[in-house]
Amino acid sequence: MISRARFPESTEERAERVIKEIKKLGLGPAAAPREAGGLESVAPKSPSLQEVEQRIEWNLKAASPGATELARAVANKTAREGLDLAASLAGGHVSHRDLNAGQLANLEAVIQVIGRPAWFVEGDAPDTSAATAKDDFWVAYINTAQNAILDICARVGCIMVGSAEPFVPVATGWLIGRNTLVTNAHVAGAVARQNAALAATDVRQGWRLRTDRPCVVDFRFEKGGSKHSRFALDEVLYVEGGDKPDLAIFRLKPPTADAAGGMPSPIVMDLKAQSNGWAKRNVFVAGHPIKDLADDQNVFKVFGELDGTKRFSPGCVLELLGTDVLAHDCSTTNGSSGSPLVDFASSKVVGLHYFGRPGARNEAVLLSAIADHPAIVRSQTGEWGI
Repeated sequence: MISRARFPESTEERAERVIKEIKKLGLGPAAAPREAGGLESVAPKSPSLQEVEQRIEWNLKAASPGATELARAVANKTAREGLDLAASLAGGHVSHRDLNAGQLANLEAVIQVIGRPAWFVEGDAPDTSAATAKDDFWVAYINTAQNAILDICARVGCIMVGSAEPFVPVATGWLIGRNTLVTNAHVAGAVARQNAALAATDVRQGWRLRTDRPCVVDFRFEKGGSKHSRFALDEVLYVEGGDKPDLAIFRLKPPTADAAGGMPSPIVMDLKAQSNGWAKRNVFVAGHPIKDLADDQNVFKVFGELDGTKRFSPGCVLELLGTDVLAHDCSTTNGSSGSPLVDFASSKVVGLHYFGRPGARNEAVLLSAIADHPAIVRSQTGEWGI
């Protein structure tokens, strides 16, 4: 994923974030109790070494089916070291300054595996069949917002290149308006080109779809799924030329023969300014993660197989960065670019995910901060629909 992150996290910020998450997940002696009442009262359950080890091992085996013994050994080392470090950090026995890169990576892998799952989506719903007691908090939220989650996942698609099977997943997009798809500007380069000679006078700044690289969006690209809902990209409508917001809009062609059920309707966005802050708000990302370019083993520990099929990743908003970026901790990787960041409470999209990597906080464009952006306005008025 091409990075447009404008708020790099310092070592101190990263350490503070990790230690807070350790306590929140009940991994140390100083775990803070949740607020009384409602879903927030679901208490954190400290997972056993065996539970953590089994989940990491399962993910590693899914990513590399032939590496059974290696997966077991890596899972054991990661789980043991990660849990020991979590207890030591939470108890104040060691400082983050005492940790090397490998130790910190194991610690963060354990945190993500325990508290930030990345479930496959089947039939537009997160598959939580493998969930254990430590997942009760998120499962409760999912059950409460079940119908809204089904609707939202059905309107999130995998951007894929190719003219026939097998299509190659490259990123995520979702329906922002009638027949219009939003994703990141940095994704546009995979499916379109900019003609500088046209840019000065052209309403699309010279951007045109690549004729040598056909592209489709599949709203039913799920694990083990045989049904598809594919729409070809028809036209570039807008690509942000500056560093922010990381935004691009495309028009989709009318349904093809294999588009089951017709074109999904747009997802509702929350474009109203919030006065009560964003930190600690529970959110989720629906997207299509693909293999990390660096082949990072920690990614496989959390995601397992990365084939681009749809995933559901719950998490929290960490803070507002500047005026128009939400930092969040949902599990994402390559291919998640362009995913909607959805508020559990309202079931509305509050952000457009554009940056994330292992060990770093994720970043998403805060949509209410760009509510008057011409591309947002034109998408909402239906001007770009057909």
